[in-house]
Amino acid sequence: MENIFEMPILEQMYYFRREDIEQTIYEKESEIRNIEDKIFKYNAKLIEVLEEVIPNKKDFEKIKEMIQNYDLKFSEEVDFWSKAYYKLGMNDMFKLKCELKNENSEIKKEKTFLDYVDGELEEYMQEKLLYKTENYQAYKDKLKVITEKYPRVLKVHEDSTPIVLNEEEMIQLMELKELDAKVRAEEVKAYFKMGIKEVLNF
Repeated sequence: MENIFEMPILEQMYYFRREDIEQTIYEKESEIRNIEDKIFKYNAKLIEVLEEVIPNKKDFEKIKEMIQNYDLKFSEEVDFWSKAYYKLGMNDMFKLKCELKNENSEIKKEKTFLDYVDGELEEYMQEKLLYKTENYQAYKDKLKVITEKYPRVLKVHEDSTPIVLNEEEMIQLMELKELDAKVRAEEVKAYFKMGIKEVLNF
């Protein structure tokens, strides 16, 4: 058996957690119990069919042993990939924390939106989010220029006011719509990152 002090930490965590998690899920989830019951019945039926088609007992035992060895190797493959995905999940979480820290989003336990029972989501998010990207600010600056210079365009865009626009205003309306979409895209990315941070704080 591999010396526990030489085994990688993530593998130790995987094997330590796996047994408890499997038992807990097995007790709570009927789906896995149903799956195992079907596997057991299928295996019993397979053995029954093999006994019928392989009358020679020696040959039957040989085939039976080959199937058991196959099942064993298959379970080892499943365990290998399970361990790989466990490590990937831990690694991704670490990378997420590093990315958030690099963006000056401090990872620490604090209140989340769920703590603000009477708070409005939009109000809370606007208070917590800081749009620091150059792209976002550039889009907002361009929007400000258009809305101040072309108030009729703003009325059409925000209020759907039926106004006949000239060619220049139509061009600016299309530009405004495109910039607005880009601003929303930047906000969605910020909301996504905020959501990850909320999960880490929860």
